[in-house]
Amino acid sequence: MPKSYSQDFQEEVIKCVNQGKSCNAASVKFDIAANTVRNWYKRYKSEGHY
Repeated sequence: MPKSYSQDFQEEVIKCVNQGKSCNAASVKFDIAANTVRNWYKRYKSEGHY
């Protein structure tokens, strides 16, 4: 079963990417999978939420 992350945590990760970090760099910083960051960022860009 996939791990569940809080809304606040997801916001912090997306803020990091919006400030210029790559999805890979953000995944290392927050110790999560790069694919997870990419999926959150794509959803944020297309739907406006995390």
